[in-house]
Amino acid sequence: RWLPQTEDSHSQPSVVAVEARQGLVSFDVSVLVALVGDDAPTIAEFLTEYMTSARRLVAEMRHAIDTDQPEPVGASAHKLKSSSRSVGAMRLGDLCADLENVSKAKGPLAIDVDVTAVEREWSNVRALIEAKFD
Repeated sequence: RWLPQTEDSHSQPSVVAVEARQGLVSFDVSVLVALVGDDAPTIAEFLTEYMTSARRLVAEMRHAIDTDQPEPVGASAHKLKSSSRSVGAMRLGDLCADLENVSKAKGPLAIDVDVTAVEREWSNVRALIEAKFD
């Protein structure tokens, strides 16, 4: 909206962009490739770091809910949102954004439901990354 209009700015978005917005794409490595280039060792290094960090953040969220301390969930969701979107886990990033917002406005039960959705999608992303890059 703030960028100047170009001839292409009124064209239809790509199928991948539409699917990502609709939450249909769990993992799209092209997002990471656009960020760091097409160097396989660099991509593997980023994904290894992401997997370690994401695993820890999802566990922190679940632990916070299980110990009736929902306050830290928003901070963990914020971190996971950013890193997920940067590696191409767009749906997980969107779910974390929703969780971050819910954690500010609603009670622990709503947060628990959203953490469960994040855990499910994290499982999908992890399986896709492991299948492609292990």
